[in-house]
Parts: sequence; C-alpha cells; structure tokens
Amino acid sequence: MAEVRTVAPKIGAEITGVDVRSMDAATWHVFEQVLRDHVLLVVRDQRLEIPQFLAYGARFGAIMPHIVQKSRHPMHPELTTVDAREAEETRAQQVLVKRGAVWHTDLSSGYVTAKATLLYAGNAINVPTQGGDTLFQSWA
Repeated sequence: MAEVRTVAPKIGAEITGVDVRSMDAATWHVFEQVLRDHVLLVVRDQRLEIPQFLAYGARFGAIMPHIVQKSRHPMHPELTTVDAREAEETRAQQVLVKRGAVWHTDLSSGYVTAKATLLYAGNAINVPTQGGDTLFQSWA
C-alpha cells in the first residue's frame, strides 16, 4: 500500500510502498492527488528499464521530447540523457554539461508547457557521490 510523507511545508512528498511498474487504478489516483497537493513527488527504490520508465511517464500524459536534440537518448529520443558516460557515447558532452550548469525549467518555453518532468537515477546509472544536485522551487 502506498504511503505518503510530506517532506517540506510547500513542496514535496515522498511515496513509498509502491512499484510504479504495476500500479493499480487506486494507487495511480493517490499519485495524481499527491502531485496536485505537493507539486513534487519522490518515489524511491524503483528499478526500471527504459520501456518501463516511459510507460510510467506516459501515465502523466503524452511524453514530449525536450527541444535540445543533441542530448536525446540515441535509441529513445523521447528521453534526455544527463549522464556523462552516455554523453561520451552520443558526443553530446558539451550539451549535457551546460544543461546542469544553470537554473532552468524543462519545456517552459512552449505554447503548451509540460505537466510534469520525470528524473530517474537507478539501475546502472552512475550517480555522483557529491554534487549533481537537482533543486526544485515552487512559487506557492
């Protein structure tokens, strides 16, 4: 059963006790409500392959590829890679370095903005032991 814990007064909730690969409708309803109430969801301990991650993302709505094409995954262009190891393989190192160097918000410049952005760090993905921070802000 999904459990929800608020992590900050204005933004952020952690959901535990769920596997996003096999959520039923009632659990998905909890996710939607938590997103509306807390703006930011953290779902720990997930082990997803790319097709599973894309299926989870599609539950939020249509997947919109980022406008920066150089950092798209070579086999799954709807994904943006921010992994230095992946960058070496796709020759997008410079783009990836710049993406994390300054404040930005994903897909905010389009006529229709994104409902959500998903960030995944798991499986064989290298996560730095220090640095590599991702910060979130709410105007609420």
